[in-house]
Amino acid sequence: GELKSAFAPPARVVLVGRPNTGKSSLFNALTSKAEQVAKGLSHSSTSVGQLFLPHKKAVVSSIPGTTRDYNESMVSWNGSEFVLIDTGGIDFNSEGPDDQRHVSWDMMEDIRRQCMMAVDSGDLVLLVCEAHSSGTHPTDLSIINFLNHQKPLKPEKQRPQVCLVVNKVDSDIKQAMAMEFYEFANMGLAGEPNFVSATKGAGLEPLLDKIISVTPAQPLSSSSTSS
Repeated sequence: GELKSAFAPPARVVLVGRPNTGKSSLFNALTSKAEQVAKGLSHSSTSVGQLFLPHKKAVVSSIPGTTRDYNESMVSWNGSEFVLIDTGGIDFNSEGPDDQRHVSWDMMEDIRRQCMMAVDSGDLVLLVCEAHSSGTHPTDLSIINFLNHQKPLKPEKQRPQVCLVVNKVDSDIKQAMAMEFYEFANMGLAGEPNFVSATKGAGLEPLLDKIISVTPAQPLSSSSTSS
């Protein structure tokens, strides 16, 4: 058991959601936050703008047969590490308000296929929604239903847990809007919704703690601790 865990790969955490919910901003914010804490920096010594300025530091992996890359980065937090994966926005409602009419149908299908491949390889899915005046979105519900019923490509692999992350909660008004997402609480999600603001850095530490608590623990590698 100990020998197996020592060489077990780090958990894979996949960001999923419809277009324009801020998945990439959250990807950059989480990786930046972890790096800053590891270096001993805090809000008192570094401004929010410096902490969470988006910059591309992830490895870009091309998936054969698709037209879009996804980003992934190793994240170290509280003595554990995991791989964070950012995927393209998916939309199951082609005639809905999220219809990307400037994107070809084939490209949309490729993005969906690539996203589902990432989900299948994951140990935890973070479904990223956004706080909005209209409340929850039908596509968010469609994605939850899809994730709950997706069968793993490998029969021996369990379906990953799904945590709900509500992004863009950057004001009291948005906080009130985000409360609408509690209606998803009984839909097979892991725990309560996590409220964050990727651009302002709010709620990132509790979310990182949540990720570590619900994924298979993987201690920092020697290369991570020595760097």
